[in-house]
Amino acid sequence: AVLHEWGVASAEGWVFSRLLEDGDIVVVERDRSLLRVDRDSAVLWSVPVRAHHDFDVWNDTIVALTREQERREDISPAAQTNLDFVSLYSLDGTLRSKISLLDALRASEFAYLLPSVRDLYFDDHAPERHKTLCPTHANHVEVIDAAETWMGKPAGRALLLISLRNINTILVMDLETHEVVWAWGPNVLTYQHHPSLLSTGNVLVFNNGLDRSSVLEIDPRTFDIAWRYSEPGFFSVTRGSAQRLPNGNTLITESNEGRVFEVTAGGDIVWEWKNPDVSEDGMRSAVFRMAALNEYPAWLQ
Repeated sequence: AVLHEWGVASAEGWVFSRLLEDGDIVVVERDRSLLRVDRDSAVLWSVPVRAHHDFDVWNDTIVALTREQERREDISPAAQTNLDFVSLYSLDGTLRSKISLLDALRASEFAYLLPSVRDLYFDDHAPERHKTLCPTHANHVEVIDAAETWMGKPAGRALLLISLRNINTILVMDLETHEVVWAWGPNVLTYQHHPSLLSTGNVLVFNNGLDRSSVLEIDPRTFDIAWRYSEPGFFSVTRGSAQRLPNGNTLITESNEGRVFEVTAGGDIVWEWKNPDVSEDGMRSAVFRMAALNEYPAWLQ
């Protein structure tokens, strides 16, 4: 049953939102803006920025993925580059700071993961889509609070858990120093989405794959796979998410199929929902992510 909904008549391309404690939502309008909408669907503020995919809300800060297009001679003199940033905003929409993910990765011991395109030749008659490079393609960010367990002990300071789709990598970066302290994924992950830190200290991630998707739980200390879900026919070529629930089950969004389902640790499906928005030709609308709320919102009571 639908308990509440938000909507703005002029909205175009809402791709992701998070619910705040007072019933407001913060919304990503892909490559157009980041905005805050109250429970009555009034737009409180809108920031014109190329926000995309994902953001987290940590204390009084919105930690968002944004991008800018720029020609960087040190990357390629022949093509524009999509540069990914983590941009920090206050809850009233004021930009506080931003971090270049490409520069942070290039300054780290994991710089070898980045493709080298400095001397790559681009034909002037090539399709326009080949004229813009996207070396990282960030698609998820979340804050690991200082008190949360990371690598077997409290983090000690705020860290960022980030997914970089185009290099099949998830990484952890120090929010203050921008140092990349951990990275994993190449040769295991393919175009992954939505890594999340579990209370055990393990990391859960939706691995899209090339013809079958999977959900993996890995130990960041040993890189051992502690749990896996994958069944024939389970596949989302883009997007996708997984959330570990308090009861130990996992809520999975098979985004491109418009399907959400809950599985037990043994892989049994105990709940399933399919997007009722189906076109005349039988195509079901995608669902970027469904999130379970651990508590009933006080404002909704």
